[in-house]
Amino acid sequence: MKKFIVAGLTLLFLAQFSYAAAVTQDQDKKGGVGPFLASCCLGPRVGLELNEGQQVRTVEWVRLVFSPAGLVWSGSEGWKAAGPGGCLANVCIGPRVGNELKKRKIRTKEWLLLVPVVNWVSIAMISIEALNGQTMTQIEEEEKLKK
Repeated sequence: MKKFIVAGLTLLFLAQFSYAAAVTQDQDKKGGVGPFLASCCLGPRVGLELNEGQQVRTVEWVRLVFSPAGLVWSGSEGWKAAGPGGCLANVCIGPRVGNELKKRKIRTKEWLLLVPVVNWVSIAMISIEALNGQTMTQIEEEEKLKK
């Protein structure tokens, strides 16, 4: 029971800190702690798109705090956007990946999130990109992800 309480409090702390960092993100300045934490805690593309000026969506906060409900909501959004592949991408990789599946391919770093041994390395690499101010549009051009 103590582990559950500590895990819950840690999750709430991360959610509050991520929210504060994302809300105070200066839209003229790319990178920083807000996008870094957003990529770490909310999803692989969230911080990169935060650098483009997009906001964190409600489904991403729900997914962080109330994981089962957030996964269902995220999966249904992916299904609407790209069918079964979008649903699986949203649930298994990240909340924006499936929504963008019809216009962008899935990155190799995002596929690595499915491998338990190296997924933390992939999260760190994507989060550092967001920290440094890269945007999803820049990465799309560099890695030729556009469909």
